[in-house]
Amino acid sequence: ALGFYPLMLELAGKEILIAGGGRVALRKFKSLQGLGAHFTIVSPEILPDFGPPDQTCRQILKKF
Repeated sequence: ALGFYPLMLELAGKEILIAGGGRVALRKFKSLQGLGAHFTIVSPEILPDFGPPDQTCRQILKKF
């Protein structure tokens, strides 16, 4: 059976790792992007919709 666990996190200033650069990862990134966190995206390919790397989003092209 599936269960839900409510979770509230303060993400401002936190480091978030996103493993993957496809549509699902992009959806997660966009949902968290305005919360003041710093992101690292690691994937062999990263969709251009993520935008260019900047001070809040680092991109690493690497297989894992």
